[in-house]
Amino acid sequence: MDMIYSNIEIDFTLLNGIVLIPSTVDTEHGYLIFDTGAMKTALHKKYFSNVQGKELEIAKFNGDIKSEQTDTASEVTIHSLSFSDVALTDRSAMLMDLSYVEDSLSAFDPDVRILGTMGIDIISGFSVIMDYENSRIVLNPSCGFAKYTCVPMKTEPLPIIDIEISGEKYSFVLDTGANTCLLGAALQTRLTVQPVKDDPGVFMIPSLSLQGHSYSDVVSVFADISAIQSQISVDGIIGYQILLSQRTYFDFSNQRLYLEQA
Repeated sequence: MDMIYSNIEIDFTLLNGIVLIPSTVDTEHGYLIFDTGAMKTALHKKYFSNVQGKELEIAKFNGDIKSEQTDTASEVTIHSLSFSDVALTDRSAMLMDLSYVEDSLSAFDPDVRILGTMGIDIISGFSVIMDYENSRIVLNPSCGFAKYTCVPMKTEPLPIIDIEISGEKYSFVLDTGANTCLLGAALQTRLTVQPVKDDPGVFMIPSLSLQGHSYSDVVSVFADISAIQSQISVDGIIGYQILLSQRTYFDFSNQRLYLEQA
C-alpha cells in the first residue's frame, strides 16, 4: 500500500515550457514529464526495452509537429517509481516510443533523458500546487493561498476548465504538458487570431480570460485533436501560458482550480 504524503516539494526543470521532474523508474534514472493532459502514464521504450506487456494500438498526438499518428504500445507494470520523497509501487503504464518527445527536448538540453510521462492516473492522486516562478511543485500542500480565485474544474478523465475568448466560453483541457495552446479545427471559423510573422501556422490569441484573470498574446496552433475529442467534449488544450502567470492549485478531489491573487 502506498504511503499517505503531505507537503511534498519537488524542484522541477522547465525545458521549452515542459515540466520535468527527476525520477527513478525501476532502476532507471532520468526525468518524467509532469503531464496533466496524459490520461495514462507512459514509459519510453528506449530505456525499458526488456519490459514485456500486452500490445495495444493507440492514437499518438505529437504537439510539436501538430499531427496525429497511430502507434503501438504495450501495457506494462512499473514495479517502483520514486520522485522527491514519494515512492510508489506496482503502477500500470504504457510502454511506447517517445523518441519524438525526447528528440524535441534534446534541442534545448542534449543530455536530457526522458524516461516517460507521468499522467493524470498518478497525478490526480494528489492535490497539486504549480509554482513556475520558483520551479516548484507541492503535492498535498498543508495550506492553500491567502487570496485566490476559485475556478470550477471537471476532472474526468482530464482536468477541463472553461475559458472566455471574445465573449464566448470554450472548454479546454488544462495540460501541464502543453507549451503551446492547441485549438481544435472547429475554432478556425469561430476565433479571430493574429498570424505570427515568419512562423507559418502559428497564431496569437490577443486576449482570453479565466474567471477574471486575463492573458494576452497566447501562442496557438490549429491542430487535429480528434483523438482527445473522441473521448472528451473540448475545444482545445492549454497549459503553460496560463499556469506560468501565477501559482495554481489543482484540487482534484473537489473539482476546483485555485488561481493565486497578489
